[in-house]
Amino acid sequence: MKLSSHRWIFLRAKPLWNSQFSIHGTFRWHSHARWYSSSTRAIIENEKENEAFKTFDVTCGAAGTIAVDLYNLDLLSKPTTPLFIYLPPTGCHLRESHPPIPSFLLSPSAAIARINYRWNHLSSSPRQVSTDADEPSSSPSTPNLLTSDPGYANHPFPTPLHDTLHAFSFLTDSLLPSYSPDSAKPKTNGASPTKKSVWATPPPTPSKTIQRPIIIYGSCLGGTLAASLGLTESQVSKTLSYQISGVISKNGIFDWTEFGSTPPPEGEAPSQAEDFESWDTRKLHRIKKHLFSDPAGTFDCFVSPALFFRTAGTNVPPKWPSNEEDPTENEYSELMFDDDMFLSSPVLNTTSIQSALTKPTTPPRGRSRKTTVDLTPAARTSHLKFPPPKSGLKIPRSLFLVAPPAPVRKEPKSKASKVRAKKEKITPLTQAKELGGLMRRSISQLEFKDRKMWDEDLDDEAEGMKRVGVWECGDGIKEEEVGEWIEECLDS
Repeated sequence: MKLSSHRWIFLRAKPLWNSQFSIHGTFRWHSHARWYSSSTRAIIENEKENEAFKTFDVTCGAAGTIAVDLYNLDLLSKPTTPLFIYLPPTGCHLRESHPPIPSFLLSPSAAIARINYRWNHLSSSPRQVSTDADEPSSSPSTPNLLTSDPGYANHPFPTPLHDTLHAFSFLTDSLLPSYSPDSAKPKTNGASPTKKSVWATPPPTPSKTIQRPIIIYGSCLGGTLAASLGLTESQVSKTLSYQISGVISKNGIFDWTEFGSTPPPEGEAPSQAEDFESWDTRKLHRIKKHLFSDPAGTFDCFVSPALFFRTAGTNVPPKWPSNEEDPTENEYSELMFDDDMFLSSPVLNTTSIQSALTKPTTPPRGRSRKTTVDLTPAARTSHLKFPPPKSGLKIPRSLFLVAPPAPVRKEPKSKASKVRAKKEKITPLTQAKELGGLMRRSISQLEFKDRKMWDEDLDDEAEGMKRVGVWECGDGIKEEEVGEWIEECLDS
């Protein structure tokens, strides 16, 4: 099997589920709507040999390679088999601490592609993951630099975006077409067909292109990439061999501009050892300089997908805002006189020198206080048209999951900390609600703009709520309900 120009290697075999569990016997699966139980989910972590798992090395231009793990690869021989793209919550340097793949993605009739993108937010000696289960993990080492600039030591944005796009192109342009039935058909030499009798059976009409459904899932940082990928790659073309049937984002960040334009909140910093399954403003402020090389990166619509639909409403700062006073912007210091100043004076006496020293320390004419004045007009938030007209894009069916933060040991809080908690305006819920509302607005005012003029029965608000959902999860994700949502996407 030849896969375009991408390099691929078989690293090791790892089963998605144990062969002793018969799909048609023990579990009696009837369709892709039947998902694995929590006890079966552990099978994906077993290190047993199985040809259904392969790892491909995908070249990302001149920026090195990333690993793309494929589970149930043999199922792709059927063109209707769904492909679930999984984006972990953090970069690949923390792979050993990543949570298991959610159970609602584990189906015996679907393949899974895990994109191990690079977006390293910790600078303390990340470990490389061993390529063999029997090998001990390698010694701590820093990631390969993209350039000689130390600021790129942790692969900041846009590295994760480029990694994700290269991996998606590899899957859709090289891997999936190799399993397409059209690739097995012999090519004609272009000669005209032999003339047949008028009574002969006419040739069959060209069959409709079979489009493989793709579901994209990501959480936290992966949720940001999942939303961006779904919004920019959801084509309405019927000639493609695939279609993005749904996008699921859990605890994603969809607008980073607040973190790039405001200083971090005052107070104690969170622990370095905390997990990244959930986040708050303090955590994102702490790691923002590892995720982005400068504040301008937070204003990129591919990492802040809310900016596809509206402007940022604030100007891009030239540097990271800080609570510490900048020494270059201190108040005007006391006036200091040079020795040659007195030598050049036509009249010098004790009275004139004394009066000069006792005068108020106001800056003389021509030596004003150094200040920084931003003359840029204040930016205003305004809506944008997305998808752009004639772009061929369509708002994908999306589900935003918001899970509560992990329980922590309760400690007595001061009154000030309680006030700050009440004023917390950037949370996973507010981010999900804002992007969901912007997507529904686009569906109503752009996609259904002409249809509303003649279809009196159209309820554009209900259609928008059906297309884009925001679910608050109480005590954990209701995986069965998410599985049913995926089933609806695959059946539509």
